[in-house]
Amino acid sequence: MPAPITIREDVHIHVPVAAIHRRLSDPTTHDEWLSPHFQRFTADVDSCAFALALPGRTEPVRLRRDGSEARAILYVRDGSSAWESVTWAMHVEGQHEVHLTVEVAYRPASGALGTAGEVMV
Repeated sequence: MPAPITIREDVHIHVPVAAIHRRLSDPTTHDEWLSPHFQRFTADVDSCAFALALPGRTEPVRLRRDGSEARAILYVRDGSSAWESVTWAMHVEGQHEVHLTVEVAYRPASGALGTAGEVMV
């Protein structure tokens, strides 16, 4: 299996950081805003599981919360999966302004097409 790679994405949100933290800390709300690539999503208060549709394969993923700070939430692999972790970081820029960063560490499919195709999803 290839070495893990990291994909990072960020967005600017106009709501208080406490509201974002509550939402990201509760995986039972995540299916309300996830992409259609996240299939068969289930969750409880500390973990979530789903099948991620990638080019040429569907990857089962199970994550559990492994810490929460005032400005960051970490989910780590729970069992066998190509996904290593998901980290949400909240950077407060004002009372109702937050720069939100998500970083995913995972192991792509073997070969250049696996890495390139999956990163684009």
